[in-house]
Amino acid sequence: MSEAEIMQATTAGVTGSTEAGARRQLLNLAAAVGVGAVAVWLLRQPWAKTVFWPWLVLLFAMFMGAGALRGLELWLPGETLLPRLAAYAGARRRSIGIACFVAAVLAVAWVVLRLWPDYQQWHGTPAVWIAALVLLLLGAWLIGAVGRGSPRAATAISLWKDSRRNRWLELAVFTAIFILAVFLRTYRLDSMPPGIYVDETNGALDALYINEGRDASPFATGWYETPNGYLYYMAGMFRLFGANWYSLKFVSLIPAILTIPAIYLLARLLFGPLAGLSAMLLMAVSRWHLSMSRWGWNETAPPLFQILSFYFLIRGLRDRRALDYALSGMLAGLSVYTYLSSRLAIATLILYVIYWFLSDPSGFPASLKRSWLGISILAIAAAAAVAPIAVTYMRSPFLMNNRVSEISVFRDVKDRNSFDPLVSNVVDMLRFFHQTGDLQGKHNLPGEPMADPFTGLLFAIGVAYAILGWRDQRRVLLLLWLVIGLAGSFLSSQHESPQSYRSLTALPAVVMLAADVLDRIVRGAHKWLDGQSLTKVHPALAAGGAAAILVVALAGAAIWESTVYFGRQAHSIDVLRGFNPTENGVAHETISALGAGETVYLSPNFYGFAPLRFLLYGVYKAKTGENTLEDRPYQVVVPEVNLPVPDEGHDALILLDSTYWLVRGLISSLYPQARMEMVTLPDGSPNYMRVEIAESQLKALQGLREDVTLANGQHKTYTVPDISASADNAGSGAVTWTGALRLEHGNRYEIRPSEGLQVYIDGEPMDSPRYLGRGLYSLRVESSSVPTEGTGLSWKIGDADFVPIPPQAFFQLTGLDHGLLGTYWDNVNWEGAPLFHQVAPFLQLAWPDEQPIVPNGPFSARFTGKLHVTDAGPYDFKVEADDGARLTIDGTVLGEGMTAGQPNNFQGSMLLAAGDHPIQLDYFQQGGGSALRLYWRSLDQDWAPVPPEALIPAQP
Repeated sequence: MSEAEIMQATTAGVTGSTEAGARRQLLNLAAAVGVGAVAVWLLRQPWAKTVFWPWLVLLFAMFMGAGALRGLELWLPGETLLPRLAAYAGARRRSIGIACFVAAVLAVAWVVLRLWPDYQQWHGTPAVWIAALVLLLLGAWLIGAVGRGSPRAATAISLWKDSRRNRWLELAVFTAIFILAVFLRTYRLDSMPPGIYVDETNGALDALYINEGRDASPFATGWYETPNGYLYYMAGMFRLFGANWYSLKFVSLIPAILTIPAIYLLARLLFGPLAGLSAMLLMAVSRWHLSMSRWGWNETAPPLFQILSFYFLIRGLRDRRALDYALSGMLAGLSVYTYLSSRLAIATLILYVIYWFLSDPSGFPASLKRSWLGISILAIAAAAAVAPIAVTYMRSPFLMNNRVSEISVFRDVKDRNSFDPLVSNVVDMLRFFHQTGDLQGKHNLPGEPMADPFTGLLFAIGVAYAILGWRDQRRVLLLLWLVIGLAGSFLSSQHESPQSYRSLTALPAVVMLAADVLDRIVRGAHKWLDGQSLTKVHPALAAGGAAAILVVALAGAAIWESTVYFGRQAHSIDVLRGFNPTENGVAHETISALGAGETVYLSPNFYGFAPLRFLLYGVYKAKTGENTLEDRPYQVVVPEVNLPVPDEGHDALILLDSTYWLVRGLISSLYPQARMEMVTLPDGSPNYMRVEIAESQLKALQGLREDVTLANGQHKTYTVPDISASADNAGSGAVTWTGALRLEHGNRYEIRPSEGLQVYIDGEPMDSPRYLGRGLYSLRVESSSVPTEGTGLSWKIGDADFVPIPPQAFFQLTGLDHGLLGTYWDNVNWEGAPLFHQVAPFLQLAWPDEQPIVPNGPFSARFTGKLHVTDAGPYDFKVEADDGARLTIDGTVLGEGMTAGQPNNFQGSMLLAAGDHPIQLDYFQQGGGSALRLYWRSLDQDWAPVPPEALIPAQP
């Protein structure tokens, strides 16, 4: 059945089959394109975001163009692409196929029964499951044809005849577009996007752990409920190509590139070769798809699976081939192992199948009789593919629902007790293609519409045409695909709307709607030109004119999208900010410094950066075979606690949050010659702070001050590396060593001095074991007799044996005169005897690797002292805490947030007189992240950490 016959059977009131009517509709179509082009241009202007009338112009153009296309349907030229009906298999082959099918179902049932008691006990099931899927496909192939082919599925039209020359021409164009798609997705891959986003490397770290032997079920989930099946795919990529920038980007590039020929296959099947090639090129150059292609994550996989699933479904409906049905179902099921939006793709498939049966002009019973067996095969194949991970979701519904509930707009609806957030998201979605686009720099050039003007106009007319032609199953499919695909955006949290990442599955519908319209415009132009007198003299003019329209639309889209992506988007500061410039900068500096042999220290916020851990692992694994996921070659530094750092025989690089720049005086007081620099972004905004310390400066701080009283009463002072007898103090009457003791880790310490020595820590005798947190403590050691050979100090840390205290633990420093006294308890209620005291010069505390009390667990702390105010006036204070905190100044509680298990940020204001004011900051940590930061600002000032010079510690 031809397209014209299909439309005649399903559409009433089609006009314009005469040449006069066709000419009128062509003029209407041309006018609609012109008016629509103006509307699309107007909508891109900044002022248009506050007015509605340009949308009315676009709506008018859309339905005017759609009406013209409807009027041209019976007049358009072309030849129907006939189906290739599968042959019915012989009885013996069919019996073998059924047996294979049954065996596959039984094998999957065994996998389900094996996983059901405990889905983590998965060993031995993947091989059986994969064998079952292969057996299922083999059975479907042997079965051959099932049911009868549906003439409704055979509606594609070709403008050119099926000849050897035209087939080669189509192949050449296909190849050129594919090469262009690969080029656009790999050109300047080293710099665009400008970094790695944290989601990419969080998933990648799970994949690396799999390669390092983690016992992770491929049917369970990993980071943020990501299916482990996808993580195993990532792990395989890293095994093949190593863990590096390019292998991470290839993770998404491969399915993204495969999507380009896939969309050609489906669009050609639905609408014909010209539409197939047009859809292929529009997808190849789409900046939306191009941006997502270079993410090393899972969002590009669902569109590929969805396109292929529909391709095989429609081919199965057309050609009655059991294997097509099985492939369609299996691809739909396997998509669940990629990304959450695959659930939207499956919903689209289910709704389309229901529509297919209900909308058949021959009636539901006839349609069901024709295709029920094929759809049953599809359902069985989908169930077989999804069964193992379905067990995980059924046994642990949290894993299935948690991420969806976290990002759902209905949380906003519930919080506000209003549907306004959902309505706002829908409005965002309507403006998505022509006006605003995704506003997040990590997804898009903020403010740039997701569709270029050429694709956007064709797509808009295509939507209206699909609405008017709702009886055509192809257009209903694309409308379902579009709306359900976009649900990933308008059903997301309002603060993330509009969302191009989660709605990428809608893009194939967009380009196919646009390609269908372009195909019809070109066919109409070709026939009209072919009927003109001039073309009778020059027959090539008809093809040339039609080709010119095609080239203008497709080349316009390609040039627009590529110049925006590699131009404005590549140089946008908002895009740079979207890709974690701090995380990427710290990663590259750390790897470079370690390669140069430097000792690297990172602030707590930087220590766990996923891009750093991923890239560093790849470098070390390639060079040394070492696993750095747990044993990291860099160290954490909490400047309030860990400075100074020991001399390890190398220069040191310290990378800190930009907020430390305002309290850099602490570092310069220790290392006057240190090179400190604020690393900035291209717009001059702060990124992070770099501190470079030469090895000679590190060495200069090591050691202790030795005061010797000679027998004749004279006094001498020396700098010594540690506590020991030397020729200088031989025969002396008394020796005192003073300085600081730096502890690398918190623990229970017992110090054993040599006979005749007395040890004082922070002014208190250290004559019994006690707990000390990591950091710096004042040290004084007194000798009541002449030191002899063997004099020194040993310590016992935890349950370890006594060992001499290493020289790297001694520093020529005195106690801190500024800051707040921190008092720590091993409970969350500030109850009982404190475990230890420690002065913090300022509060920018965080504990990513080791909390103040070891082993890590719940604790509380109280920071006390006085706040010194130089200038009287109003002051604002801000506390960022994870978990809870309470700030009290002059006995007044300025603010508190005491909810466990989450960040608690609050602000307070107070009028302060010049002078000292009692201050107390209570804090508790009960699990999860841990941090405590105190900021202040006076009138017309920016927020800054309260500096050491404004803080006076209380006495223990």
